[in-house]
Amino acid sequence: MIEGKVAREEIIEKLVIDADGNLVGRVEDVVVAKTGRVEMLVKAEVKRGRKAKEIRYTVPYSSISVMGEVILLSARTEILPR
Repeated sequence: MIEGKVAREEIIEKLVIDADGNLVGRVEDVVVAKTGRVEMLVKAEVKRGRKAKEIRYTVPYSSISVMGEVILLSARTEILPR
């Protein structure tokens, strides 16, 4: 790893938790938007009654507050459906 940089492999499969302690999902990939902004592609399972549906969101990399065993997002993070 280069100082101040994080390899894609270090992010993939980490759980993503919002600032309120809620599980947002798991990082599936890292993507670069056409604007150049780096985002995490997060996969989550949404349950409604007996049915479950997988959804994917992009979360700006700049929204990370702390990264360790899990990724903790900063308050008021905008999660954009993909």
